Amino acid sequence: MNKLLRIKMLQYDVQWEDIRSNLQQLDKLYTSENISADITLLPEMFATGFTMNPGRFTDTDIQTILHWMLEKSAHSGSVLMGSVPFNDNGNYYNRLLITFKDGTHSFYNKRHLFKMGQEHQQYKPGDFRKIVTVKGWKVLPLICYDLRFPVWSRNDIDYDLLVYVSNWPAVRNDVWNTLLKARAIENQTYVAGLNRTGTDGRGIFYSGGSKVISPKGDIILEMGEKECIKTVELDGNAMLEFRKKFPVLSDRDSFIIK
Repeated sequence: MNKLLRIKMLQYDVQWEDIRSNLQQLDKLYTSENISADITLLPEMFATGFTMNPGRFTDTDIQTILHWMLEKSAHSGSVLMGSVPFNDNGNYYNRLLITFKDGTHSFYNKRHLFKMGQEHQQYKPGDFRKIVTVKGWKVLPLICYDLRFPVWSRNDIDYDLLVYVSNWPAVRNDVWNTLLKARAIENQTYVAGLNRTGTDGRGIFYSGGSKVISPKGDIILEMGEKECIKTVELDGNAMLEFRKKFPVLSDRDSFIIK
């Protein structure tokens, strides 16, 4: 593991089902902040909004988003992570795409679908977790509602960074703040939660609140309510030293996810 890992967080107002406008806005945000990063995080369904109408987007539309991510990775050297409504052989997934500077990409399909928003009626759930290695750091990327399920997030695979890309409504800000901190403490890991701002096409308001939390539960980055882009550096040696001095993970329970 390299000592330091730098994360760039893009918190912005996602325009409803408007891929072109969202990618243009992201281009402007990128221009406004030139600090390099190893990982760049984008919100859940960052180019469309949290749509329950995935069929309105063609395969070409989604390939346009993927191509944009790959271009940004190639140009910046950063690993990009953000989800899209993805059609996989007739089944739609809320799929987190992960792009690398060498032109390759990987993915994670959201496991826990938000039934209160009818997500389960339009999308299929994922059935695996995906570890991504960046500069020797093991990263577990998850999506929004996954945050509420500690077993799925549990650090039984020795990861170093837990990521949640989200569309988390302002009405449940307290839950967002509490669970992000809990996931960091119980798993002795850094946690990055990236949320959006603004009001979506269903009238739901999002107030940002993106943050990064240390393995001890300390907030090391807080982004507030406005559209912004910020970069934070994580100290891997500090995390490993903390785990060594206070080895909670050595007493974790074993389990099987079905």
